[in-house]
Amino acid sequence: MRKLGLMLALAVILMGSQGCDTVGRYFLYRYHDFTQMVDGGITITTKPCIGLYWNSLDVLVAGYSNIDGYFFGWGGNQIGFTRCYANCYGLVVSKERVGWGDFDEKDDDTLFVRYGGLAGLASLVTNCGPDYTPACVHFFPHIGFVGIVWNARWSQMLDFVLGWTTLDIDGDDGYKFGKWPWQKRTRFEPSLGGNSDVAERLSRPYVKPESREEPPAPVQPAAAPDNSAIELTVRHDRVPSRTEQPTVAEPTVPPTPAGVASGPTQVEDATTTPGEGRTYTVQPGDTLYGIARRFYGNGNRWKDILAANPETVPNERALHPGAVLVIP
Repeated sequence: MRKLGLMLALAVILMGSQGCDTVGRYFLYRYHDFTQMVDGGITITTKPCIGLYWNSLDVLVAGYSNIDGYFFGWGGNQIGFTRCYANCYGLVVSKERVGWGDFDEKDDDTLFVRYGGLAGLASLVTNCGPDYTPACVHFFPHIGFVGIVWNARWSQMLDFVLGWTTLDIDGDDGYKFGKWPWQKRTRFEPSLGGNSDVAERLSRPYVKPESREEPPAPVQPAAAPDNSAIELTVRHDRVPSRTEQPTVAEPTVPPTPAGVASGPTQVEDATTTPGEGRTYTVQPGDTLYGIARRFYGNGNRWKDILAANPETVPNERALHPGAVLVIP
């Protein structure tokens, strides 16, 4: 009993020195470390996949896996059932892209990404984190819809043991991804809860900073349509009612000849010359339009009279009183 009491007292002292806000948070971190030590269980996919990847202590590395489905077992930061993704490939040196829980398989920032091989040097040289380094990563075998996962994460095992003291060698207390002591952590990295500097993120899923949606711009009221052109078109194109009289365009009237006073046309009866047809003597105030309307009932035929008298009336302004016109 004395030894048990000393161990409990030591645990309380260590929790205070580690800076934990509450006892519950301290044990939450230890639970996370525990679930990160191994990945052991089965993979289930809804479509045929293949998993033949083998990595033993970053020494024997070979194979390929492309699994996108679900995992049931101990690992992936939990115990139970969760989403799983494994895209690993290589020979001697490999690239491993592994996702658990919430992730986007096209976004490496949401996955555990590392380079395996060369006894862990491949991971350190490429500045990968402590997760799965060094490791035994086996997504082997998965053929079709069901497979087996058995991964050992050696650095996480040591982190779990030392985590009961004052050390967090993997730098993952409260975070989904670990960091070596020399690696800088950004404030936007996804958390596993319980970390005071990411308290804002605990109530919502992780979103990359560059992919955050901007608030929608305020909707501007639509400008009132300009109906002036429409009203003008309708006004000129409308069909007159039965009570309205259609407007008839005035016919083209040739100008009054110079020197001839305008006024009522005084017309003498037309004379007929044998063999020459009808003739008409121009009276003061006459116009070609008035003469055509008198003889044809249509003033627009004044051009016919002008064409029949090229010598007497060379143009529409050369009409003089006393001139004798041939009426065709």
